[in-house]
Amino acid sequence: MPGRLFGTTGVRGVFNKNFDAYTALKLGFSLATQLKNGRVLVGKDTRTSANIIEAALLAGLTSCGCDVYRLGVVTTPTLAYLTKKFECKAGVMVTASHNPPEYIGVKFWKNTSQGYTRTEEEEIEKIYIEGVFNKVEWNKVGKIYEFSEAEKYHVQDIISLIDYQTIRDREFKIVLDIGNGAAYSIAPLLTKELNCTTITLNSQPDGFFPGRPSAPTKKSLTALMKIMSKEEYDLAAAFDGDADRIVFIDNEGSFIPGDVLIIALSRYLLKNKKGKIVTTVESSIAVEEYVKAAGGEVIWTPVGDINISVAVEENKALLGGEECGVFIWPEFHLGPDSFLTLARVLEILAKEKITMKKFINGVQTYPVIRESVECPDERKEQVMRSLEKAVLNINGVLDVNRIDGLNIKGEWGRVLIRPSGTEPLIRITAEGKDIVKCEETVLKIKDLIRNS
Repeated sequence: MPGRLFGTTGVRGVFNKNFDAYTALKLGFSLATQLKNGRVLVGKDTRTSANIIEAALLAGLTSCGCDVYRLGVVTTPTLAYLTKKFECKAGVMVTASHNPPEYIGVKFWKNTSQGYTRTEEEEIEKIYIEGVFNKVEWNKVGKIYEFSEAEKYHVQDIISLIDYQTIRDREFKIVLDIGNGAAYSIAPLLTKELNCTTITLNSQPDGFFPGRPSAPTKKSLTALMKIMSKEEYDLAAAFDGDADRIVFIDNEGSFIPGDVLIIALSRYLLKNKKGKIVTTVESSIAVEEYVKAAGGEVIWTPVGDINISVAVEENKALLGGEECGVFIWPEFHLGPDSFLTLARVLEILAKEKITMKKFINGVQTYPVIRESVECPDERKEQVMRSLEKAVLNINGVLDVNRIDGLNIKGEWGRVLIRPSGTEPLIRITAEGKDIVKCEETVLKIKDLIRNS
């Protein structure tokens, strides 16, 4: 895997094409060389190649003197939280998150429960490329320990943070779409503790993701929305492969976009305490409008939970959120936590004696267009450079912001163009009051990308 290893979120690739066991072995060598010694937590999702990558990773870590605590199949939020709780030197999650089943990868976590920053990733990358590893003598190799009941620790600590009894008294009826991923055990465990009557879909762990694509989107959750349209349940929640993302369906069967939930949660939090809300450039510009109206301030970041986490910590923010369904609650830890998000939503509904539909009532974002154009990873930088000049010639463009990719402000709304950090794509997101003009602008941008 030559060149830059890390994308938006860890290192990912297609198994045995651009990410194989040797990649994982060298990443294990590299991380342990950087750490020098100490305890490392290792978890994995349900992907078919996860066992192979985990085994290679363990070999690399222990060969360089680190002790490994093996969690088995867990979610990313659990791995991130326990890395902090048990004061390990690092955590490693074997996952490709929401990517298709042929993908695999790893993501590194600090003992603050934050993912590695770009600077820290570059340190690992340098060691990896130079290939000088701190391999130890036979009698100093690290040990491997089995770590059981990881999910119970996570659930117990979530419960200690919320109004547990008020939720139990409400006796919610909910549906969980696990998506054949790593949340198959912890999600129903949490809702059982909260006295919810729970129906699960796609709850058998299966790395082929037979139930639906791993990414929980409006398109992939049509079966769940149909179930909820019967209005027999209070809400539904769906997870991606490693459960760092969560999306909700309301009690009438409507899909709730991530930035709509960010607005609803922010609006609720800001009633009691003024502060800052962190989100990425992919969220709707409506987030800022609502947060300002509620007396808060929005901090915009590049895409990725690491960027959100750093900004949440630096700004002492109340909440961090990403349009795709990532939420960070700094009073608990600095990694994404879908399960605390679920518990917080239930807590709000129980305390306020309202439905999910009522909670998001009045929140309106602008019409959104999401498109992507295939682009090989090695061409992305050149394409983005050529676009930077070309988009200024598009009729109605007023300004271009470069927080992450190209964020174009126009008379008709805004368009965000950014290379995917996990797939060979350039993504285009457009929104605005004049959606027809936005559509015309997106078509022009797609032509510019293809021509370049």
